[in-house]
Amino acid sequence: MPGGDRSRTFAHRRQRASQGRVILPTNPPPGPPRHGGSGNASPTVPAIDDAFDALDRAGIAYRIRKNSWPPEPLAAGAEVDILVRRSALPAIQRALREVGFRHLRSAGHGGHRFYVAFNGRRWLKIDAKLAPRLPLPALPRRWLGVRARRVIRGLALRRPLSARRIGPLIAVLGPDGAGKGTIIASLKDQVPVGLAYLYLGWRPRSGDHADGAEPHRRVNPIKEAAYVCYWALRYWWLLLPGYIAAWSGHIVLCDRHPIENLAIQPRATRLAAALERILYRHFMPWPDAILVLDASAKTIYARKREQSLERLEVWRRRYREVFAERGAIVISTEAPLEFSAAEASAAVWRVLGARRRW
Repeated sequence: MPGGDRSRTFAHRRQRASQGRVILPTNPPPGPPRHGGSGNASPTVPAIDDAFDALDRAGIAYRIRKNSWPPEPLAAGAEVDILVRRSALPAIQRALREVGFRHLRSAGHGGHRFYVAFNGRRWLKIDAKLAPRLPLPALPRRWLGVRARRVIRGLALRRPLSARRIGPLIAVLGPDGAGKGTIIASLKDQVPVGLAYLYLGWRPRSGDHADGAEPHRRVNPIKEAAYVCYWALRYWWLLLPGYIAAWSGHIVLCDRHPIENLAIQPRATRLAAALERILYRHFMPWPDAILVLDASAKTIYARKREQSLERLEVWRRRYREVFAERGAIVISTEAPLEFSAAEASAAVWRVLGARRRW
């Protein structure tokens, strides 16, 4: 098979006891077998070595590239690069799908095919590079339309991958100190696919009242209602880059989201509060999934002493009450990071599968 990278096929490497096969160090938590995807997926937990076993059984020729076979233990976000023939792509997709891997379409990578899976705690990725075709030296360069193809390729990088949005937009919510930044940073390291980050920072509020409003402050209801409308329109504009990235196939992680106003309810007048509920419940675009990060008020207060324990308890209850009806996923950050990060990764995998209809 073409390719001069001095790499060996997986079958050849398997014969060398010194190099051995990679054994994933993190197995899924005890419990019934989990599917690698949705639909009629194999009930076994996906693994890199199972993927290469499937390719071997199907008789598919491939070559491991760039010495990319990862050493033990398999690092988070690691991938394996292989070289394959273009004609073998249908067989490759069938073989890998049987062991829980899904084809991840990605703009701007016409010479590659990406296959991803989730084994219960971490993401797995195979980057299949297509072997180059033989050149046609007899044809003049201008006949090949090199310049036109470059323009088309540049436009392809910006086009949506589908007539519908296949990239999910996920909101990560919780009080300051719940662990949003830590979980998002962990997802950036673990998720080996296109991922975009959108920060929708909380605007400052004053007052020590549990609901965020100042009990003795006189507020003009008309002015506050106008303020609510202003922020609703502004949030639409701030969300636009996230949806553009999602239409391109990226997973978009939002650090906070406008819908948090429904839980915190900071308005001082009834008119503004009612208007805010209507705008944010019915006219604000909701994310595909909501991850509510939670910890005890004492733990949150120990991490960031910005709010009182009373207010933190009210906010924790409100987050659960408001977003439970929308299927929010509550993730405890009291446990070590590896467990809460694994739970967040599993949620992202499920949402991605639902968006892409795997």
